[in-house]
Amino acid sequence: MTGCRLIVAGQALDVEACLEATGLDAEQIFHGEAVQALDDSGERTAWSGFVVAVSRRPDDDFAGRMDDAVAFLDECHLELAALAARPDVEELRLELVLPREAVSSGRTPAILLPAELLRLAGGAGIGLALRPPAAEREPA
Repeated sequence: MTGCRLIVAGQALDVEACLEATGLDAEQIFHGEAVQALDDSGERTAWSGFVVAVSRRPDDDFAGRMDDAVAFLDECHLELAALAARPDVEELRLELVLPREAVSSGRTPAILLPAELLRLAGGAGIGLALRPPAAEREPA
């Protein structure tokens, strides 16, 4: 499972042009598929896009996944800024999967995101999403 991933999408996104221009390695590509809205509104819309694995650290290494995200944002800042500037990119988001114990404990934990992660993501126009582990998500 990917513990942190970058999602790039748009209704008219030229996926191949984005990948060629950035050199990013997509683990998943989708073209004009009816997918659930990326904002979890429940709506289904035809999107094209791709997903880049940023971290595959185990569930119990949330801090490591954040470190990997910071390193990715720092190393790829030019490519990510170019993506954010494309008019066909409607969604540019970094998703971090929360530790399983944080969502299964029955209490709401405080999750501290490093300032550097927020600075780099915000500076590149990238949104951040915190997700429960796959087994904890509501069915689509």
